[in-house]
Formats: sequence, structure tokens, C-alpha cells
Amino acid sequence: MMGRLNIFLLTALIACALSVVHTSYRQRRLFIALERARVQQQQLQQEGAQLYYQQRALSKTARIERLAAHQLKMVPAANVVTQYLVVPETESVARGDAQ
Repeated sequence: MMGRLNIFLLTALIACALSVVHTSYRQRRLFIALERARVQQQQLQQEGAQLYYQQRALSKTARIERLAAHQLKMVPAANVVTQYLVVPETESVARGDAQ
């Protein structure tokens, strides 16, 4: 009877030890995954901040006006340069029917 009890207790001890080892291994893997996620989060936050500042720099009015003037050869609209077209009603109705 005592031998069976010892074998049962030894089996229970081995099972508990294996459970502790497995749990420790699993906890270590989860901790590593958590640290990787934190590093990735920090990198994404830095990248987001950098993109935000780039967007602000690229959207400044002075830069846009300079690029429009130099690269696209655009000029600001003025009343002297502006031309207005008047479309007679008969032409606009005829174009509306053709569609």
C-alpha cells in the first residue's frame, strides 16, 4: 500500500514539475512577444510623428504657392486676367438633351 502511494505521489510530483516548466516557457514566449509588440509600437509612433511633421511641412501655403509658380508656371488669379464665359441657355439645354 505504501509503495502505491509513493508511486502516485511521485507521478503527481513529476506532473506538477512538468506543468511548472511548461508554464514558465509559455510565460517567457508571451513576454518576448509583448516586448516585440512594444518595440513595434514605439517605431510606429515615431514613424507617425515623422509623417505628421512631413505633411505639415509639405502643406504650407508658401511652399505650395512657390511650387505652383515655378514648376507649373501658374500665376495668382486677378480681375484683370480673369475671363468669364457666358453660355446661352439654348446651348446648355441642347447639351443636356444630348446626354
